[in-house]
Amino acid sequence: MEFTCISCGNPLSESDLELSINLGSAASMEEDVDLSGDESPPFALDAIDDSETMNFYSTMCTNEPMTESSTEAMPLCERCFESLAGSIILDIQRTTRETGRYNEAIDQLSTVTPPPPPDLTALELEESQAMAEFQSVQAELHKLRRTLAEVRAEAEKTTADTEERWRAMNEAQREADAACEAARLHAAVSTNLSTMLASLREDATLALFPIVDCSTHATICGITLSSNDWAETSAALGVVAFLISVLQKKLDIFGQFTVSPQGPQSTIAIERQGKSAQVYPLHMARPTKKGAVQLGMACCCLLHTIAEVYVAQFPDDDAVSFERDGHSVDLDERSESAESRRPIDAINGLSVVPEPRALGPVVAGGATLPGPGLP
Repeated sequence: MEFTCISCGNPLSESDLELSINLGSAASMEEDVDLSGDESPPFALDAIDDSETMNFYSTMCTNEPMTESSTEAMPLCERCFESLAGSIILDIQRTTRETGRYNEAIDQLSTVTPPPPPDLTALELEESQAMAEFQSVQAELHKLRRTLAEVRAEAEKTTADTEERWRAMNEAQREADAACEAARLHAAVSTNLSTMLASLREDATLALFPIVDCSTHATICGITLSSNDWAETSAALGVVAFLISVLQKKLDIFGQFTVSPQGPQSTIAIERQGKSAQVYPLHMARPTKKGAVQLGMACCCLLHTIAEVYVAQFPDDDAVSFERDGHSVDLDERSESAESRRPIDAINGLSVVPEPRALGPVVAGGATLPGPGLP
């Protein structure tokens, strides 16, 4: 069987084969080789390539003897074997030099005097002080954290209270705005009602004392005022004087007036301070149309004023009555009768009420009757 070198591929001679077979036992021998001198190795190291040296070295790491039957045999030629041995010797020399340097460093370290040991008591005291300070700082930290939690809780509570107050303020503002709007509407309604009441009062006055006029004569509540009906006019004015006197006594008003109901010859006196009373007739002293209209208007205005005072002073559950022809006549606001609802109808009931006719314009002239209710 022919063997070839595993490195260069050249056939091996018998001497090369024998050298390869003994390689395992030679590599396992522990011989002390003194490589510290300057002698050169017995091999031609100059002819050895580095790549071949590493290749040979890794090949010889198997450290097994080479035999003819061994499948793991790695035969080398003499030249390759010398290269392998040279690389091994170089590696040993390098390792020896590094070992020397390590030994020198160890010797230097062993000669250095170690520093004296520190004072353990002082260190323990310092450690205990540091631990006490650490525990104090840690306790202070826990305290500050609790305080922070309390402050945050208080801030949340304050925020909730503030929001609740804002909601309450907004609700109160809305209620105030609604109240102002209601007050404004109430004022507007009151003004409107006042205007309407004033208009109704004026209409009621005209309805209570209708004065119809034309070119020839006039009537007041159906009482004819003309040059042909002076007796009727005087009788009607006497009834008005009687009604005014009754209301004057019941209401205790118009003390400066003295009404004397004497039928067609009735009079009214005006009390004047420091002077004698001025007496005005409530009948047709002179049968003229102008005088009749003047006296009729004066009596109607007095009656209207007294009626307003009566409504203001007497509630609905009170009634005023007076005697007329031996019969009691009630003046009650709640009564549904014509006489109680409209006192002027009681006057009409005592007089002849003719049908309204075309009347002429009413001329108010002559002396006027002073006092409340007069235009």
